Amino acid sequence: MIWACLWLAAAFSAPAYAYIDAGSGMLLLQIIGAAIAGGLFVFRKAIADLFHRVLGRPAPEDEPTDESGASDGSGS
Repeated sequence: MIWACLWLAAAFSAPAYAYIDAGSGMLLLQIIGAAIAGGLFVFRKAIADLFHRVLGRPAPEDEPTDESGASDGSGS
C-alpha cells in the first residue's frame, strides 16, 4: 500500500527544479545508519539466539553461576 502511494506520487509529480545538497544527503545516510545500529542494539539478544540456533551451539547463560547452579549473589 505504501509502495503504491509512493509510486503514484512519483509518477504524477511535476519537476521540482531543486536539488539536495551534500549535507542533506549525509544527514539521510546518518539517519539510516543510526536506525540500523539502533535496531541491532535493541534486538541483539534475539539476533544472538538466532545465530546460536543456526550454528547449533548452546546459548550462553544470562547470569554466571557456579557448579552448584546457585548465583554468586554479587549483583554484578
